[in-house]
Amino acid sequence: WAVWEWSIGSPSKINIQAWLKTLPLLAVMLVVVFLDCVLKVLGTENKLPIKVDKDRELQIFGLSNILTAFSGSSVGYMQLKFNMINAGI
Repeated sequence: WAVWEWSIGSPSKINIQAWLKTLPLLAVMLVVVFLDCVLKVLGTENKLPIKVDKDRELQIFGLSNILTAFSGSSVGYMQLKFNMINAGI
Protein backbone atom coordinates (compact mmCIF):
# COMPACT_ATOMS: atom_id res chain seq x y z
CA TRP A 1 0.00 0.00 0.00
CA ALA A 2 2.85 2.34 0.73
CA VAL A 3 3.97 2.24 -2.91
CA TRP A 4 0.64 3.72 -4.00
CA GLU A 5 0.79 6.41 -1.34
CA TRP A 6 4.30 7.41 -2.37
CA SER A 7 3.67 7.43 -6.12
CA ILE A 8 0.09 8.58 -6.68
CA GLY A 9 -0.05 10.59 -3.49
CA SER A 10 3.28 12.27 -4.26
CA PRO A 11 3.86 12.65 -8.02
CA SER A 12 7.09 14.53 -7.35
CA LYS A 13 8.65 11.26 -6.16
CA ILE A 14 8.04 9.52 -9.52
CA ASN A 15 11.19 9.23 -11.62
CA ILE A 16 9.84 10.23 -15.04
CA GLN A 17 13.21 9.70 -16.75
CA ALA A 18 13.35 6.09 -15.58
CA TRP A 19 9.77 5.52 -16.76
CA LEU A 20 10.55 6.99 -20.18
CA LYS A 21 13.54 4.66 -20.53
CA THR A 22 11.28 1.63 -20.02
CA LEU A 23 8.83 2.57 -22.80
CA PRO A 24 10.81 0.90 -25.65
CA LEU A 25 11.00 -2.32 -23.64
CA LEU A 26 7.31 -2.16 -22.87
CA ALA A 27 6.57 -1.70 -26.60
CA VAL A 28 8.49 -4.89 -27.40
CA MET A 29 6.69 -6.69 -24.59
CA LEU A 30 3.34 -5.57 -26.01
CA VAL A 31 4.14 -7.13 -29.39
CA VAL A 32 5.40 -10.40 -27.89
CA VAL A 33 2.46 -10.76 -25.50
CA PHE A 34 -0.01 -9.90 -28.28
CA LEU A 35 1.43 -12.67 -30.47
CA ASP A 36 1.20 -15.04 -27.53
CA CYS A 37 -2.43 -14.01 -27.02
CA VAL A 38 -3.20 -14.98 -30.63
CA LEU A 39 -1.73 -18.42 -30.00
CA LYS A 40 -3.62 -18.82 -26.73
CA VAL A 41 -6.95 -17.90 -28.35
CA LEU A 42 -6.34 -20.43 -31.11
CA GLY A 43 -5.34 -23.01 -28.50
CA THR A 44 -8.51 -22.31 -26.54
CA GLU A 45 -10.62 -23.02 -29.61
CA ASN A 46 -8.74 -26.27 -30.20
CA LYS A 47 -8.97 -27.50 -26.60
CA LEU A 48 -12.48 -26.37 -25.67
CA PRO A 49 -15.76 -26.78 -27.56
CA ILE A 50 -16.33 -23.04 -27.90
CA LYS A 51 -16.09 -20.46 -30.66
CA VAL A 52 -14.05 -17.43 -29.65
CA ASP A 53 -14.59 -13.98 -31.16
CA LYS A 54 -10.91 -13.51 -31.93
CA ASP A 55 -11.13 -9.89 -33.05
CA ARG A 56 -12.94 -8.80 -29.89
CA GLU A 57 -10.65 -10.75 -27.55
CA LEU A 58 -7.50 -9.38 -29.18
CA GLN A 59 -8.82 -5.81 -29.14
CA ILE A 60 -9.66 -5.98 -25.45
CA PHE A 61 -6.37 -7.68 -24.58
CA GLY A 62 -4.33 -5.19 -26.62
CA LEU A 63 -6.11 -2.12 -25.29
CA SER A 64 -5.81 -3.23 -21.68
CA ASN A 65 -2.10 -3.93 -22.11
CA ILE A 66 -1.47 -0.57 -23.77
CA LEU A 67 -3.21 1.25 -20.91
CA THR A 68 -1.31 -0.85 -18.38
CA ALA A 69 2.04 -0.17 -20.05
CA PHE A 70 1.49 3.58 -20.18
CA SER A 71 0.63 3.59 -16.49
CA GLY A 72 4.11 2.19 -15.81
CA SER A 73 3.10 -1.38 -15.02
CA SER A 74 4.04 -4.63 -16.67
CA VAL A 75 1.80 -6.07 -19.37
CA GLY A 76 -0.76 -8.80 -18.74
CA TYR A 77 -0.41 -12.42 -19.80
CA MET A 78 -3.03 -15.11 -20.25
CA GLN A 79 -2.57 -18.83 -19.72
CA LEU A 80 -4.49 -21.57 -21.50
CA LYS A 81 -4.74 -23.77 -18.42
CA PHE A 82 -6.84 -21.13 -16.64
CA ASN A 83 -9.20 -20.93 -19.64
CA MET A 84 -9.67 -24.68 -19.39
CA ILE A 85 -10.19 -24.60 -15.62
CA ASN A 86 -12.78 -21.82 -15.91
CA ALA A 87 -14.62 -23.67 -18.66
CA GLY A 88 -14.89 -26.71 -16.39
CA ILE A 89 -16.63 -24.80 -13.62
